[in-house]
Amino acid sequence: MKKTKKSTNSILEGIVKKGTKKLTTAAIATCLALSIVTAEAKDKVKVGYLAITANRPFYSAIEKSFFEKRDIEVIPKKYQSSHILLTELYLGRIDATTVVALSNVLALEAASKKDNFRIYQVNYITKDHRTDYLIVHPDSNLTISDLNRRGMRIAHFPGPNFSHWTEEIIGNKPALFTIPPANQPLALKIGAVDALYTLEPTATSCIERGYGKVIAKGLVADHFFSPFPVTVNLLKREFIEENPDLAKRIVEAMWEGIDYTKENDKESREFLTKYCKVPQTIAQKVAVGNPMKSKDIEQPAQLEKAMRMYLDADIIVDEVNVENMLYKKTGSSE
Repeated sequence: MKKTKKSTNSILEGIVKKGTKKLTTAAIATCLALSIVTAEAKDKVKVGYLAITANRPFYSAIEKSFFEKRDIEVIPKKYQSSHILLTELYLGRIDATTVVALSNVLALEAASKKDNFRIYQVNYITKDHRTDYLIVHPDSNLTISDLNRRGMRIAHFPGPNFSHWTEEIIGNKPALFTIPPANQPLALKIGAVDALYTLEPTATSCIERGYGKVIAKGLVADHFFSPFPVTVNLLKREFIEENPDLAKRIVEAMWEGIDYTKENDKESREFLTKYCKVPQTIAQKVAVGNPMKSKDIEQPAQLEKAMRMYLDADIIVDEVNVENMLYKKTGSSE
């Protein structure tokens, strides 16, 4: 929606110049209505997100009005998995995503054989930013090697990437289950599973509530490589081409959110209470990831390395030009 450029004052001046000596009630009402339209003319954008700590820049961008000051009205839409979130973007039901599993994105890009998406943010797990946890019951003495045997039940965060990581890191003998993050703590507490391989804030929530204890964290960075690109934030290429200015403003707001979280760690954690439904005591303790703006990625070596890994694991069916997927500094989709 484009904003009305003509101000109420200029309309009034035009009426006077045409010789109108007296404004009627109807004319005044019209001017007031135009004034309201001018004030409210913002672009509405639907952004899909998962309720995890990695989306802290997005929460900050909303709460600090980074979208609003760019004349964007954000409509947040919460989802339970990267797969659903990505599907919604692909089908055009939302305009942008926050973090989505890189493996899902590459799989769809490779399978469709189309140039679908542009990455404007990459989120890493590193040896200094460990956000993946392996958790067992507080009374358990299980180790990672103990879990790799028949009869063990491991629940992991939704997504083929977590299935692959779990098998690579722990082994292929235990039974693997996908459980939505909101249900994971209870599953561990009642003994429905022997271990959880999950992300924040579920991990710290389990620990603080006495439902589990950590036996390892940052497994991806230790087992594969660091920094490891876990998730990416997306726009559709077609959306950028059809709405270049709006796309640029969306990305700028998100990037300002990244800057805010890095400069205001404690304050930005407070937003996790609202969006992730965790108390402040947990919000201030959770591990946070390491997001990077696409414009700051000169050489996507880590993205290419991850793509090769997923290709070798048959998670994706063909190579993907990840460098071409990066949203450039110019704000174009080229």
